[in-house]
Amino acid sequence: MDLPTCPACKQSVLDDDAVDCPFCGAPLKGGAAPARSAPAAKAPAAKTGSDRPAASKGGSGSAAATRSGTSAARGGKSPEEAPPAATEDDPFGIDPTVAANAIPVSRQQGPGKTIEVTCPMCETKGFISSKAAGKQVKCCNPQCMVPLFTAPALEKKEVVAPPRPPKKKIPWLYIGGGIAFAAIAGASIYFMQDHGPTELPPLAPYTGSSSSGSDPLSMTEDKKDTQTQIDVKPEIEQGPNAARDAVIKQALARMFEVYGNVRRERQPMWRRLAVTAFTYAGDPKKAREQLDLLEKTSNQSSWEGIPPLVDMAWRSAKFPEEFQKTIDEAARLAEKLPVRGRFATESAIAIAPLLVVSGKAEAARQLLAKHHSESPLEQLAGATRIVIADNSFNFDRPFTGRTFGDWQFPLETSVTLALAVRGRWDDAHSWASQTADPVAKAEATTAWAETFLRDGVPVDDANGLAQAVAAGKGLSAEGKARLLARLADVRFGQNDRSGAAELLKQAQDALHSLSPPKPVIVEGAKPLMDMKLDDATTLKQMAFAAAEVAGVQARSGDPRAKDNIHLALRFLSGIGPAKSPTEERRRQVENDSNRVKTELKRSMALKGDDDIRRALTQYKLKLRDVEEAAASRFKTEIAILQAAVHFGLVDEVWDVLETYDHKPQKEHQPLIATFLPLLVAHQYAERGDKAKRDEIISATESRIDATDPEVVKLMAESDFKAGDLAGCSARLNAAITPHGHLHELVLRLASRLVVSGKVAEAIVFCNRLDDLTLREESLYLIAAQTARLGKGVEFWKRAKDQNLGAMESSAVAAGVVVGFKTEAAQ
Repeated sequence: MDLPTCPACKQSVLDDDAVDCPFCGAPLKGGAAPARSAPAAKAPAAKTGSDRPAASKGGSGSAAATRSGTSAARGGKSPEEAPPAATEDDPFGIDPTVAANAIPVSRQQGPGKTIEVTCPMCETKGFISSKAAGKQVKCCNPQCMVPLFTAPALEKKEVVAPPRPPKKKIPWLYIGGGIAFAAIAGASIYFMQDHGPTELPPLAPYTGSSSSGSDPLSMTEDKKDTQTQIDVKPEIEQGPNAARDAVIKQALARMFEVYGNVRRERQPMWRRLAVTAFTYAGDPKKAREQLDLLEKTSNQSSWEGIPPLVDMAWRSAKFPEEFQKTIDEAARLAEKLPVRGRFATESAIAIAPLLVVSGKAEAARQLLAKHHSESPLEQLAGATRIVIADNSFNFDRPFTGRTFGDWQFPLETSVTLALAVRGRWDDAHSWASQTADPVAKAEATTAWAETFLRDGVPVDDANGLAQAVAAGKGLSAEGKARLLARLADVRFGQNDRSGAAELLKQAQDALHSLSPPKPVIVEGAKPLMDMKLDDATTLKQMAFAAAEVAGVQARSGDPRAKDNIHLALRFLSGIGPAKSPTEERRRQVENDSNRVKTELKRSMALKGDDDIRRALTQYKLKLRDVEEAAASRFKTEIAILQAAVHFGLVDEVWDVLETYDHKPQKEHQPLIATFLPLLVAHQYAERGDKAKRDEIISATESRIDATDPEVVKLMAESDFKAGDLAGCSARLNAAITPHGHLHELVLRLASRLVVSGKVAEAIVFCNRLDDLTLREESLYLIAAQTARLGKGVEFWKRAKDQNLGAMESSAVAAGVVVGFKTEAAQ
């Protein structure tokens, strides 16, 4: 069989279907032969379309040139760029430089080599990395005749460009508003530079309308027709009234400016501040808007509206119908109050005087009975309502009825005082005298009589004095003695020495009618089982009466004051045994009950085990009662001696502490291990006797509990007096609890800074407090107190430099408004 022969190069072609010569590229069936280039010594071989190298014999240069030209015409490499081909001796050979640059194909899939490729020559599969895609690679089969090939390129995903956003329209309304704001700001800056009082930076007018729900004035989120505009343009007029009015406007605006940053759980309190501020600012419409929102948007805490409603009621007292309507509204909210907690107790104390005035004294008593709290919280709630009622906002002063520590009945007594400071003398007296508990009645009546004689009648009003004295008509002998002593103290403070002496003599005569009991001293198990305890309440009132007389005597320089302090301690010794022997009994029961059983068996002549067990059970129950009596005695002794130190009887108190410490175990009282030695030492230091102070501290420091709240109070006040406000704040923050401990001390120290003119220091001191509620309340009270003292503009200037939070700023703003406007509330 004859093979086809190329007419150009005369080579035999094996493929019967070939159209072009595989050696020179010339058409096999006629046509012009390709142009031949000059012969070369070694013409490079070119690949055919099947990737096989073409043989080169004789005219291989022309064939190579033709193929190169064809490749170039198709976009391939030019002959100068093409890699060197195989030689004539090895037509299938591959130039080693090309093989060296090829990326090897991995036989197995491995890290980074996950793309599968197939060799076009031997069809061996392998794996390459994504970086080798589209590049020349080398087959992983060592037997492959043509191991080099180009790996397929990765498919590229077409990226569709996002549509171009529509061209925004120019917000002319916003631009106009910005220009107006800039103009107002520029004018404000001009007036603030030596053109009147310097105040907080001016604010943009606030419009109360928003569909976002963040607008504090919107009745509902979708209501658009209620708008409130607060104009805060600075006043051009000079003078204190103009400055005050400008601050009031800016304070109201500031509250709404920061509202968006108030956390959701604090928003009810914010609204309470807003209602209070608008009420005092004389804008009842805006106050009512906020009050309605408080109830509609926060049903769980709508009772936050009680304090401002109380303010509204007292301000409308001249209008009976409106007055009663507001009282009823506050009482309705009181039904939603939590049972316990400082706010619940304070709200009950706030509403109770209104109920008394409206003829609902019994409802007031029931309300108070429902909202008792822990003792420190009750004391703080009562004091807060009094400083608000008398418009002083000042905690750094003695509270009537607190001669010896705290009130015994803070709720009933603070209601009496709240009525008295508002001039409701008859209502206050009726409330006090009709109190059921005899001790509460005596305390409230004494507080009323003292306040009435000091603030309710002129000094020379004999009828007023007689009325105050007659208030004690239904009291016990000790109650009368205490009331007369308090009235003597008032007269002494009014420079009526003769009147004070006469009242003091009557008080002393009442004391003489009281016989002190024998001290309770217990030795042995059976005497403890047989002991009958006297009424601790009565003995405490006797001790207070003796100490009240001692206080007035010490104030007047009467040496008998010391004797009455000892008389007070004798009254208390009848309440129960000393603390140390009682504690020893408790340790025996817990650690060595067999010893107690043996003692009971011997002293009570017991025989059976059942009798001994029953006796031990009865002994434990009796011991518990004795422990309570001993604790009551110990606590009251501390209160009496603390008051005696404040009376100036420092030497006498130190003698008592040392005497008790050296008594035998059966009479030992560990009073020297309380805060009392530290209090005495501080008093010696204030007298200039630092040697005595150091002696006392050195002897007692290791025995004093540094975590005792009373010790913390003394140390904090020491830091305060030394000017270390940061240290004072840190000490208080470490000891303050949510249960009210030390809260009143914080407010007292803050008030002291205000009274001393240290406005900026007062703001910093309050803002350092960790307790959130206490921080906000203290800022509100010092703002109101400062403004009440005529320094509200200065306070407002200072507050802007303290970087206050949203709620803190609102508290300051509301307090300033209230302080400026308290005269209208009186």
